[in-house]
This record gives sequence, structure tokens and C-alpha cells, in this order.
Amino acid sequence: MSRFIPIPEWRGDAPPPRFPRLHPGDVVALLQPESFQFSTPSLHDRLLDTALAALAASAGVKYNDALSIKLEQWQSRAFELWACYGSRSLVLPPVAVATVERFLKLRPAAAAPHLFVRADGRPESDEHVAKRFARYAARCGYDGRNLPARLLEFFEDRFVGEQDRAAVAALAGRRVSPDCKHILSLEPILEALADRERLWRVLERNHLHLSGSADRLLGAAGRRLAADTRTIRGPVAKPPRVGGRYPWPPSLAMQTDPVVLEIAAALRLDGSLTERRRLRDLHLPHLDALRRDGQLRTGEIASLFDVDDTTVRLWTTKLMTPEERAALADWTKRLPKLYATRPHKETMSAFVERMARRGCRLHRLAIASLLYHGGALSTKPKGRR
Repeated sequence: MSRFIPIPEWRGDAPPPRFPRLHPGDVVALLQPESFQFSTPSLHDRLLDTALAALAASAGVKYNDALSIKLEQWQSRAFELWACYGSRSLVLPPVAVATVERFLKLRPAAAAPHLFVRADGRPESDEHVAKRFARYAARCGYDGRNLPARLLEFFEDRFVGEQDRAAVAALAGRRVSPDCKHILSLEPILEALADRERLWRVLERNHLHLSGSADRLLGAAGRRLAADTRTIRGPVAKPPRVGGRYPWPPSLAMQTDPVVLEIAAALRLDGSLTERRRLRDLHLPHLDALRRDGQLRTGEIASLFDVDDTTVRLWTTKLMTPEERAALADWTKRLPKLYATRPHKETMSAFVERMARRGCRLHRLAIASLLYHGGALSTKPKGRR
């Protein structure tokens, strides 16, 4: 019998299931940057997300609170976060410190004063973080809007049997008990907050899975531990977008062409917009030549650069020669008239095939768009998703 949690069946317009509660192996998996390879191409962003996951699961820090920490505050460990009883100083396990220090190795030197910044140096936003966690959950088959909340639940669930509730409230930053039925008085919480050794004992006593040396939770040891103990299936790669409604087998060029393989490998390491634009400007003529020869689909080029098919068609239009541009302008003028005088009951598919025999190299959606803007069609054409 499989140890993985079965994903409930859903179809049609029903929303996907919510992300389930996390077990220790699932949290260890979220500490590995390899877990985000199918949802977050940039290694910088992957390390940032693992650091935020570690802070939430092992120290109870919300990701929007973590994004407010300044680099200077982190280096001096002199930062406090808001809590319901005032401000709290964090008790950070070694794994939380290790994941943040791992991210700092790729943090740009010329950047905003915040601890967590983007690859271009701007402060990271909570909207971008939420979208990346949601993409990770979607690759696992779930609606991931509650994934950050699940990480905080994991932190608080470890203290269910703990008797020192004041220390737990000081660590979690909340006076309400986990069952939301009792409100703890403020005096014992402040007393526990002043005794860091007491907080350390409570944290290590309950967070056995994330305490101790960080080496056993990160790197190769962490990946082995996650593979052996996780209960939620890992994310899977996105099916190749090849311009149709359903995924088709990739073309031979996607699997063997050295330029295509080089682009795919480079974007797996750094999927930033700057890197995608650089590779596009460098290799688009080669990719367009493969597309013209029928060796590569438009949708496959789109999947390489994580854009839609229309964007790729705009790129390839700019590569056209003056003769090709003149031919396109000629067909733009002639097509509405030819469609208006077509044989009786001729379908759009038959019209496109007849134009192709006359030398028109435009695809069906482009012809339909030209006809719509030329007044020959009354409804706007829609491309298949």
C-alpha cells in the first residue's frame, strides 16, 4: 500500500483540492531547492522559497513578516517581529539559519537593504512568493493558496502535547490556544519571552524533526530523508505546450537539437526574464529556421521561454524578410475579399486549405484574425488553450 496521500478526483469546473496538512517528510522536501525545479526555474528564487519555508515551519515566521527583515538586522541578529503581545525576538533552529545563509550566497551585492530580494536587487514581494508556492502546489495536484498557512500549522502542531503553554505562545507569537478556545494571560508570556533558554528547551523538545544539525536536513542527506518519509507526491513537470488543446509527444528537435537542449539547461538554472530575453535574441533565428522546416512547433518554442504562442508568432514576424513582409501585407488586403466571394457553404478549414494551395503561408488562427479585423467575420476568433 502506497504511503502517499491520494489526491481526490476532481474534474470540470470544480476547483482542485486544498493542500493537505504537512508531515515532517513533506516539510523536509520543501527545504530542498530541487523540489521547486518544475515550478520555479530560477535557482535564486528556489533558495529564497526554501528559506521562507524553513522560517515558517521551524520558527513560525510568516513569509510577509520575513520579507520585512533587513540584511543588517539579520547579520546582527537584532530584529524583532510583531506579535499579539507586542514584539518578539525569534528563536531560530540551525536549519532556518542554514537555509537563509545558503540563499545569501546568491543574493546580489548591489541590492535593496532587505534580506530577501529578487535577482535584480529589488525587494521581494509577498505576491510573487504566494504565486510561486501556488505553482509548486499545482504541480503536486493541489490548490496551493493555503500552503503558507500549512507551514505555520506544522510549526504549531508540534506543540500540541506541550504543558508550558506560555512558552509556546511566546514562540508562536499568539495568545490564542491552538484550539482557539482559550486566551492566555499576557504576564506569563512576557516572562517566558525573557527566558531564551526556556524557549530553546521547549522548541527542541517538540520540534524533533527539524532540530539538531542542519546537515541531516539539507543537501543529499535531506533529499534522501524527504524521498523516504514524505507523504505528498512531489511536483511533476508541466506537460509540453505544443499549440493544441492536448499535450502531444515532443518533436525530435526538442530532444536532440543541441541549441534547444542548451536553452533548456540554461533556463533550468536561471529562468529570469533577463536570461530568457538574452537566449531569445541569441537563438531565435535558429529556432525559427527549425519551425519553418517543420522540425519544431510554435508551442514548443513557447514552452522553452515560458510565454504563449502568440508572443512567439510576434517574435518570428519580426524576423521576416522584406519580401515576406510584402507578401503578408498583400494577403492582408486580399483575404477578406476572397473570403467574401468564396463558394457557397465553404467551411473555414476548406478556405484555409484553398488559400494554402495558392501560396498563403498563414496558419488558420492568423487568417481568421485578419478576416475579423477586415470585417469579413462577425465574431472574434479564439485560439485553443
